[in-house]
Amino acid sequence: MNLFPQIDFFVQQGKQKPGLSIEAQLGGIAEVERMLRAAKKDWNRARKDHKQAKISSEELFDYEWRMRELEEELRKLKEDGEQSVG
Repeated sequence: MNLFPQIDFFVQQGKQKPGLSIEAQLGGIAEVERMLRAAKKDWNRARKDHKQAKISSEELFDYEWRMRELEEELRKLKEDGEQSVG
């Protein structure tokens, strides 16, 4: 099957994407950790407001979703840092 005979693909294996410096990684991790702490505080405040029927379940879910996104981002940053060091 040769649909596009004039297109050639050259695959180079073994090249890795350029990584960030250790200082930049640590700065990124610290920033995400700070954002995560703030998101947890906001989520706890939102849980209390939800119990008092001040906010809806959807709004509470948004706070929790943001917290989970930051946790996932932090996990990815830490994994990338371990791979670049190891």
